[in-house]
This record gives sequence, structure tokens and C-alpha cells, in this order.
Amino acid sequence: MSAKASAQALAARQVALDRARCRARPELLERKWARMAASPFAFLRGALPVFDGALRSCAVPPSFTATLVGDLHLENFGVLGLEPGRFLLHVNDFDETRSGPVAHDVLRLLTSVLLARESLGVDGREVQSLAEAALDGHQKAVSGKRQSPPSLLVAAVQDAEDGSRTFEKLIDPEARAIRRGPKTPKAPAALRRAVLEAMPGHVSRLTDEERRTLGRLEFLDAAWRVAGTGSLGLTRLVVLAEGRRGALWLFDVKACPRGAAEVVAALRSALPAPPFGLGAVQVLGRSMVARALMPGEAKLEAQTLRGAEQRSAIHHLGFLAGQVHARTATHARRFSAAERRALLELARHLAGLHHEVFLHFCAAVG
Repeated sequence: MSAKASAQALAARQVALDRARCRARPELLERKWARMAASPFAFLRGALPVFDGALRSCAVPPSFTATLVGDLHLENFGVLGLEPGRFLLHVNDFDETRSGPVAHDVLRLLTSVLLARESLGVDGREVQSLAEAALDGHQKAVSGKRQSPPSLLVAAVQDAEDGSRTFEKLIDPEARAIRRGPKTPKAPAALRRAVLEAMPGHVSRLTDEERRTLGRLEFLDAAWRVAGTGSLGLTRLVVLAEGRRGALWLFDVKACPRGAAEVVAALRSALPAPPFGLGAVQVLGRSMVARALMPGEAKLEAQTLRGAEQRSAIHHLGFLAGQVHARTATHARRFSAAERRALLELARHLAGLHHEVFLHFCAAVG
């Protein structure tokens, strides 16, 4: 198959997969495609099957096995709530987790850096240096070394601790309900009822400390939660509960392609501490991942990584990815100099391929 035909085939497969995933909620399909059509970087974020398909035809350097993020890219890092007022900046999305060769995760991260050139505000020479910085950071963590985050990333955690983002737009406190809107539309009554009935069982399985913090919860309301790009079309809900002294809590409840048990296990083993209220919950016979949402949580956006500390910030994101791999591997090892060169060259190839597939995709859905 020619390179052109291969790119067209990858684009066509992505279109077909998107249609299938959004079949039950067709209103999400145009939202997903509009987000993916914004740039090659946005396309990469929503098109993991394209990346995985392209990787199967590549000669990937050997690497050790560990828990993979699965969808590791520049914007799958963010601030997670560990408890009220305490936050962690780390990898924040393990929905596609699996065990495998860490080179797959590393290549997706490096490719994302190259494709994010415009968002990062750099030229083609500088973005390659940033990809090298991400790889350097990863290798430092694999070596067991430690480092502190640059102030640019520390500020993101401090913003969360200051409560700069709240739930005011999501909650109607007088009605004790979730405000319906584009990101929280009305869910089917049967699904809403099922998740409200399932959540007390989820809370009963949390740690004693978590239950004390939450207090005795009354689950009040649930709605669809529309968020992300690649996950659009999967069942995802936001659930409202009232706890001690009238405190209102929100929970994210979502289906994951790899299964809830795998995602929960990855979050617990790969991070220094798991998100608050994490666990699996059964809803209409489907196991889903549930966790509490904290005011202040936010994902990193590539354009916020501009400025004097840009290289240090991207180096640190690579370091965090390396921590995940080092923490979950039996025998971690650094890449050789030749393997590093091969990874960077392969990331350039994959970035170029994604540019081409992106254009075929946009032509198909335009």
C-alpha cells in the first residue's frame, strides 16, 4: 500500500470509529470532529487509533515493559485533587492504560510535542529541542533521580489550592441540582436513576478517611458530562451529592475502553497518590470509574507552556511520564544513545504522517 493510500485508510478508519462510538449520541459527533479539525495536534488527541495503527508498521526501538498511560500526550497532564485543598500535578488520564513497552508511550508524547508547535509558539527548530527535553526528562526519572517542578507548573497547583476554579457554573444550590447546559445536558431517566442508586455502594468502599471527609451523602442529581475529545461518545456522567453541613460534592463517573478495574489499578499504582474518591462502580451492569471532582482541578493546555520556563516545563512533564513507567516496571532501564536517536526520528515520521492523515480526515468530514 502506498503512503498516500495508507494515510487515506487511517483517516477513513478514524471516521468509521467515531461514527460507531457516537451512534447512541449523534449530537456529539460534530463536536468531536470540530475539535479534531482544529489542528494536527488536536487531531492526535482525538485519534488514538490512528497513532496505534501507524505504530504497527514502524520498527520501534526495544524498551522495558511497564504500565502505559496509553494516550500520553502533552495535554494529558493536569491538576488532580487528592483531598480538599490538596492537589497533585501529574499524568491525569489513564483511560487507555495497558501493560506494554514504554517506547509506545514515549513516542506518543514526543509526537504530541512536535505537533503542538503552533500552540507552543515556537519554530520547527525549537520544537525539536523541546521534544528532546521531554525525552531527557523521561530518562532522568527512569534513572531514579528526583527533581522539583519549575515555577510555571507550581503555579498551576497553587491556583488549584487557592480555589480559583469553582463549581458555581455547574451547580444550582437552591434547586440542589446540576445546571443543564452544553457540557451537562439531561441524561436519560433510567441512566440517571441507576447511577444515583449505585453511588452509595461506591462510597461505602472508600477509605475511612475519605468517608469521614465526605460525611453521610445524599445523592441528588446526575447529568451527562461532555468533556475531552477522544472519549466523546463513551458514557460519562456528573453526579451531585450533599454531605456534611450541606457541603455539595460532584463525582465524575465514566466508562473506559480498557475497563474500570484496569484504570483504577493504574491510577493507584502509577501516581504518588490516587485521586480522591476513586473506585469502580456498577451502573446498569457496566463497570465505570468514579472519583470526586475538586474545585481547582484543571488539565494543562499547550499554550500555557509558553515563556521562559517552557523547556523546563516540558522536561518536567517527560519526567512525570518517566515516573509512571519507573514506578510500575520490574526492571526499568534507560534508552541507549542510538535508541534515543531512533525514537526522535520515529516521532518526526509519526508527526509527518499525522499531518497527512489530518488533512484526509478533514476532507472526509468537511
